[in-house]
Amino acid sequence: MQPLRRFWRDNSVLGASTAAAGVANWLYAVVLAHRLGPVAFGDVSVLNNMVVVLMLPASVVTLVATRTGRTGVRWRRAAGWRWLAGGMLWLIPALLNRRLGSALHVPSGLLWVWPLAAFPIMDYAANVGYLQRARQYGRVGGLAVGGSLAAVGAAGVAAVVPHRLLVLGTLQALLAGGLWAFSACWATRLTPQPNLPEGRAVLLPAIAGTLGSLLTLTDSIVAKARFSPLTAGHYTGLATIGQAVPFVAGALATVLLTAVLDHPGDSRRWLARTLMLYGALAGGADILFLAAPDAVVRVALGSAFLPISGLLPLYGAGMTGLGTVLILLAFAVARHRWAGVWPVMLGWTGWVLWLAREPTLPGLVTATAVTMLTTLAMQGVALGLVAGSETGRTQRRYG
Repeated sequence: MQPLRRFWRDNSVLGASTAAAGVANWLYAVVLAHRLGPVAFGDVSVLNNMVVVLMLPASVVTLVATRTGRTGVRWRRAAGWRWLAGGMLWLIPALLNRRLGSALHVPSGLLWVWPLAAFPIMDYAANVGYLQRARQYGRVGGLAVGGSLAAVGAAGVAAVVPHRLLVLGTLQALLAGGLWAFSACWATRLTPQPNLPEGRAVLLPAIAGTLGSLLTLTDSIVAKARFSPLTAGHYTGLATIGQAVPFVAGALATVLLTAVLDHPGDSRRWLARTLMLYGALAGGADILFLAAPDAVVRVALGSAFLPISGLLPLYGAGMTGLGTVLILLAFAVARHRWAGVWPVMLGWTGWVLWLAREPTLPGLVTATAVTMLTTLAMQGVALGLVAGSETGRTQRRYG
């Protein structure tokens, strides 16, 4: 298949799957927000975010596996080590349940149950990465959509039974195991790659994957830790809506990564087309956030979350910037360019320091939006300087 045709096909398949998964994620939030209200919805969010923080190594594993593909060396042994790592990820919050429960304002007993989803996540993350490197986006999208739809079902069950948070955590842990089973079945059929990656080829994807996850989590965690349950719940609702924009960018970045790895000579063309597509999608969302914020909040979360509607346009602009940062991170990983990573490291560090000093919800939103857009500007300049330097060297060599 021609590279350009495959690029658009991959974007169509994974884009449609991401859209379907996004709708399902929205339904998950709708069910819980309408049934639980801001305070309990904030508890669900902080528990989910805690699990995502535990799974930060999994995002690194996925990115590294996508860059390298499945190797034929020590396959089963590596899977065993990943399962052991997953068990350790569960054990940490389980043993620290009282301190974490007090810090996050959630019942400590739940910290034995919700992190169970981390058990299979490391091996699942590797399997998804191998499927992405093989550009089997139909299966990758199927896992995303199936998992999101099943999560909606779990939310529906948990919303109508006693001990809602306990039931929801248990069902989501079982769901993680089911997704792993499908991913393992498909990944074991892939043709192994002949060589293991060099250590230096792993370091940049590892840092980029960690940064990508931190950028989507930090503000919600800070809000939960610093603000009242009601205010934190409101911010969680704002993030639930606004982060639909970088969620789409994640799918586009994945296709960009594999396209550049397969055809590095056309990397700038793939990047330009990815950014144009993302600009059209994110621009539409930003217009909607600006034109009808009350309607968006009412439909997505319910009237109890209307106090956040005035902040949605600014937060949405910040999330548009975040999505572009994620796309440029994927490009930097594919081209092994540290210039696309170190500005994000600086931006995230400054963001954390700013968030720690903000006493109000509007201040948190302003800090997030300004930081994301500033980080994007620094990242764009750094990558542009590297590209200009490479072009100059090429002209001098062949001119």
